[in-house]
Amino acid sequence: MRIAYIAEIIPSIFRGVLNKIVSQVEAWISLGHEARIFLVTSERFTLNSGPKIEMFTFRLASFFPRRTQVYMNKILSASSLKKALIEYQPDIIYYRQGMWYPGLEKVLSVAPFVIEINTYDEGELKGVRKFFNRLTRNRIYRKAKALIVVTEELSNILECISKPIFVATNGYDTSKVIPRPVPHNERPQLIFVGTPGMPWHGVDKIIVMASLLPEFEFHLVGPELGGSIPNNIKVHKFLDHEKLLALYQKIDVGVGTLALHRKSMNQASPLKVREYLAFGLPVIIAYDDPDLRGCDFVLQIPNEEDNVKKSLNKIKEFVLSWKGKSIPMDEVIRRIDLKQKEAEKIAFLENFCKSR
Repeated sequence: MRIAYIAEIIPSIFRGVLNKIVSQVEAWISLGHEARIFLVTSERFTLNSGPKIEMFTFRLASFFPRRTQVYMNKILSASSLKKALIEYQPDIIYYRQGMWYPGLEKVLSVAPFVIEINTYDEGELKGVRKFFNRLTRNRIYRKAKALIVVTEELSNILECISKPIFVATNGYDTSKVIPRPVPHNERPQLIFVGTPGMPWHGVDKIIVMASLLPEFEFHLVGPELGGSIPNNIKVHKFLDHEKLLALYQKIDVGVGTLALHRKSMNQASPLKVREYLAFGLPVIIAYDDPDLRGCDFVLQIPNEEDNVKKSLNKIKEFVLSWKGKSIPMDEVIRRIDLKQKEAEKIAFLENFCKSR
């Protein structure tokens, strides 16, 4: 198959998403398929190695107010994107879930397309964006040939769309990672890596956790914090890949999303938690991850507002029990490795193309 992967992201903000896209396409190529990334982005960058990426950045979009630059870039780039797709002649378009914009339907008309859906947008979006998305998203969904979703929960939510749905939890290319040596810290070190402006990450709960566990040290990478914070929190703004990997070497435990209930969800398979695991970190989460059920190196606390305070003793015991220990990497690879997950997804897409 010849696959065109279309995504609309800002790489510096969504580094993990870009890594996932690149890894997916590399896996497809390794399975004998041809694939190319078509990235609509208001921020250009250089990838030193990996699959071919065509970027669509319309300079005129930079003259619009910052809040609308990304959306205007999508609209202004639509014609060039469609032309590039026609030249590539894909058998199938793999479209990463995004907000509808004028011209998107023409872009996706070049070939049959499937949509990868990573989140419950009704729970995540607010205000005007939520209203606009509700009005427009079905213009794309009803024309898609199938939906690829990352949890059974999303599959249940979207079954009303009446499209074939394939559930594929997020994976991680563990072959690119050397697990960190077990650190020997005097005080346990915990890390959270996130993105600004996402209340369901529960950064406020990590601040509470730090205030109640002053004997632990916390590293927050990415989130923007205001006001006073406990002395045992170190805030790292943006870290490039090499600096983040260096930080992982010193960490005992990774912390995942703690407030998924804030967008009316209970199931997830976040990339950042898979990255923690790939580097050998046990993790604390507050949602159901189907890939991680029954793991003793995963502490799952309730998905509710007061979960940190109610689970404080369990959190403390978990961190201390894993301090100075390694997690079983064979078990991690069996559960999260990306290559097997993408092989199953490709089989679904191949059957879909054959049925045409």
